[in-house]
Amino acid sequence: MLCDLPNEVIGLIVGFCPPSDLCALSRTCKPLRSHAVPTLYRTITFGKGYGEYALRALESRRAELLKLTRSLDVTLRWSAQDRLKTKRAVQTVNRMVNLRNLSIMYDEEEQPYLGGHELPMPLMIARTLTNCTIGFKGWACWPIEDAICLFEHPTLRQLKLHWACSTMNDPIADRGKRSTKLTNLALIDCDIEPVDLYRVLRYPCALEYLTLATDFFDNYIHDDEEFNCSDFFSAIERTSGSLKGLRFDVAHWGNIIVPAPGMHKLRNVRYLEVAPDHIEIAKEVLSWGFPIPDIESPLEQLLPPNVEVLKVTPLASDMPTLWRIVERKRDIVPHLSKIILTLLYRNRAMKKELIISLLKDRTKGNVEFENEDDLQSAYPCVRKRMLPSFRKYCHERGVELVFLHEDPFRKEILEEDAGPAVWEIEEQVKRDGAS
Repeated sequence: MLCDLPNEVIGLIVGFCPPSDLCALSRTCKPLRSHAVPTLYRTITFGKGYGEYALRALESRRAELLKLTRSLDVTLRWSAQDRLKTKRAVQTVNRMVNLRNLSIMYDEEEQPYLGGHELPMPLMIARTLTNCTIGFKGWACWPIEDAICLFEHPTLRQLKLHWACSTMNDPIADRGKRSTKLTNLALIDCDIEPVDLYRVLRYPCALEYLTLATDFFDNYIHDDEEFNCSDFFSAIERTSGSLKGLRFDVAHWGNIIVPAPGMHKLRNVRYLEVAPDHIEIAKEVLSWGFPIPDIESPLEQLLPPNVEVLKVTPLASDMPTLWRIVERKRDIVPHLSKIILTLLYRNRAMKKELIISLLKDRTKGNVEFENEDDLQSAYPCVRKRMLPSFRKYCHERGVELVFLHEDPFRKEILEEDAGPAVWEIEEQVKRDGAS
């Protein structure tokens, strides 16, 4: 009876089928196979432990069908001994000539390899590619030079890199020509220097959104050094005049190392998301005994002058500096219309899910515990905070205050994404504000 339906209706039905049902449909008859196979190969996802074998099997047995693939999401194992096998598996991507979305993440199962990592990349990447995520899931040190082919890609619009680093004290070659269409760049846990940032930002002709979230571990930053990020802002200012949104969270050895003066140079940024300590450093977060950086941070230099939406995440205190910014809104940020605060919230269901995940895998989250009782006390339930005084203060000065209640520990341990950027959260803000 299914075969008697119009092709358009069969196509709609097949589009809702999971991969297991599509495999079953492809074995029934030729008409249904002609609908099921293209849909089955349009989106390919392989989790940890299956990626290498599955990619090699696809290339040897179903190479002609890879032309149908539009999206590939694969996790590959990485080890110093098996790098050649991984390289061969990655070359399967060469046959996906109509690929639009690509995600290749490497997972190092052994102890971190201190000799430096090599990032296996496809020799040829489809010219139709628009969205790409690549890197390692945990600590790694692969040269950002390996990803230059992505910065040079003619159609790529969104690029996200994880755990890249400077190229062995030799900055990457300056080949940028402002000719690519990249509009959204995210550098996550990338240990790069300002000169590297400057040179990769020279490739896009009109970059609109930039995420820079990293934790410096290099020895060239000493524990007592008063390090700030003004050079990064200078690099952004010199290369990205079209930048509208910035997501900035930089630390050193797990501690926030700045209030971050210098953002006043970014005159076109309208959406800003920062960690709270980039606005006002809190003594309680420096638990390792490192000295608090004594960096001159005038209020006028902490925010882009034309910012319209400011998101601070996660907020741990009431932040007197934030009160002062709202007080001097006319002088510092006259266009500021909305402040979004991310506040810690954990109900019983969220706590239960968090503890179950930690009990299943003790390696997650770098949490030391002996039994479930330790976790019960380490992760208590947290009620929603509404900060009525600050809300009233903002309202009197024409600034809308919005709260997003979430649990950052849960996001880290369950390996969830960092969440939407400030320029992506309009609908989320509406839902949370209505609750």
